[in-house]
Amino acid sequence: MSTASVLNISAAHVRPVGFWIQAGLNALRNTFAPSPAASKPQLTRQQEADQLRAYACTLVQEDPSYAEDLFAAAERHELG
Repeated sequence: MSTASVLNISAAHVRPVGFWIQAGLNALRNTFAPSPAASKPQLTRQQEADQLRAYACTLVQEDPSYAEDLFAAAERHELG
């Protein structure tokens, strides 16, 4: 029987200067980056279901069973 030990050391203890530089760069990048919510318009349930149906239509020839499942999922999603 063997035993394995795992020692978790955070990056802050291993490379403190690099950690703080990286944290600062990440904060700077996040300050000027557009938020994902602001860049994409919010879709309605109907629009999401329509997208799923369009995807299911592309799969009907390859995998009809999976396409039927996607159509059913779109219906359930649309009805909420």
